[in-house]
Amino acid sequence: MTTKRRLIDVNASSESGITSLVFIPNQPKTAFIDQGTLYESEYSGANKVKVVEKVNTLSRFGLPDLPIYSPDSRFVVFHNSLGQLVLLDKILSNQQILAEGNPGPDAPTDFG
Repeated sequence: MTTKRRLIDVNASSESGITSLVFIPNQPKTAFIDQGTLYESEYSGANKVKVVEKVNTLSRFGLPDLPIYSPDSRFVVFHNSLGQLVLLDKILSNQQILAEGNPGPDAPTDFG
């Protein structure tokens, strides 16, 4: 916005299966969830890399359930398909469950 240059085009089609876009801190990359898998790619769409599978794609309280990146982008926090809050260390490729969810009997069980 400040340079008035187009950096990325975002496809707004709901048919693509891609949820909201997250800009990765301090890198010219974005993250997005496609069919329950978290991907990262350059603004151009090149070098698409799979980060983790079974990520929650449903919105909560009317807001999208987006992954949150640490400032250095090493760590990512997201809800998995079981509703657990998970911390992913991208360098060590390990996950730690931070909190368990209790979705209740009427909650959807298929998050993608």
